[in-house]
Amino acid sequence: MSQQVLVVDDNHINRLFLQATLRKAGHQVSLADDGFQAIELAEKKVFDLVFMDIRMHGMDGFETAKRIQVIQNVPIIGVSAEPIRDEEHVFVDALLKPLKIETVLAALTQHAQEPSLFNKEKSLATANNNPVIASQLKQLFLEKLSDQIEQAKTLQSAGELESLQDHWHQVLGGAQMCAAESFVTAVVEMKQLLKAGDEGGVEKQWLLIDDLVDQMLKDGQ
Repeated sequence: MSQQVLVVDDNHINRLFLQATLRKAGHQVSLADDGFQAIELAEKKVFDLVFMDIRMHGMDGFETAKRIQVIQNVPIIGVSAEPIRDEEHVFVDALLKPLKIETVLAALTQHAQEPSLFNKEKSLATANNNPVIASQLKQLFLEKLSDQIEQAKTLQSAGELESLQDHWHQVLGGAQMCAAESFVTAVVEMKQLLKAGDEGGVEKQWLLIDDLVDQMLKDGQ
């Protein structure tokens, strides 16, 4: 699967090497030649992985990484010509220069985020292309989700189907804001099954919804 990768390095040769290696492997690459530019890119675009040079002019890799992680939750791999002392656990991994193609690709395979149940590009568009707002909307949705699911089950058990339909409509609003597309589809199908009185179908749909909720909550950790 193609990943969105940010490469941050003040050495243009290193940037070009990583860009060529990652693009040849089918990934999308954005380049930053210092920490300030990297932060600007992180404020405009959601990334799946970051390769971060440690020693850079103006702002080092540690500070840049910490600021990026405030903007979005993304794994960051440190890159340095010397062993990295990462006492604050800023980086998920560390690579030593000179870099090798197989080492770079192995690190990407190991640490790139798994496909999300949230459509990142659509959620970003909803948030006016602001990753901070997109992340906040997602967290607000997830914070309420478990209680909303329990409330839906309570309403169904009580036979309050009209209230249940209204409740699912509210849940859909938050899910659509976050572009939780699989969950949205599952809830729409649940509403249709409830309206049709298909008890067997409703029971099976609950299994799907519960599984999606578990995955989304893990995704949001």
